[in-house]
Amino acid sequence: MAGEISSIKCSVSYGASATRPTAKTGYTVTLSGVKSISEVNSEPSQLDTTTFDNQTFRSYILGLIDMGGSVTLTANNTDTFQTEWAALISAAATAKAANPQQYIWFVVEFPGLANAFYFRGEPVALGMNAVGVDEVVEVDAYVSLSEVYGWAAKPTVSP
Repeated sequence: MAGEISSIKCSVSYGASATRPTAKTGYTVTLSGVKSISEVNSEPSQLDTTTFDNQTFRSYILGLIDMGGSVTLTANNTDTFQTEWAALISAAATAKAANPQQYIWFVVEFPGLANAFYFRGEPVALGMNAVGVDEVVEVDAYVSLSEVYGWAAKPTVSP
């Protein structure tokens, strides 16, 4: 093994700030009941630069990165998660009303990794997932991305 890690004890936390918080105190709430997070892929578009001179292969340069528009957090649909998500929606509205430069920053942390993954965005009101017989009732919670910071050192804990 080369230091592989598990998603056990992975966490998703958030806080309101104009810039990405680097201290643990900047992420005031950890969402409970989250069981999956959609990918945030950084593949850039490929801009075709092929000319008539190219006789065998097309040529490309890198274009913009489309991060997919939103991040999906799938959670067990519990009263606790619904209350936490409603508080997140309220926190986002309050932050934006107080200062248009305030954002909701999210951090995804994995035990066993020195770095965490950071992004900011606007949470969207919950809808309802499809429900079938003999299934866990889940809900997809969406965050509309406004910036992806990416991997950086985990938030620091003040002594």
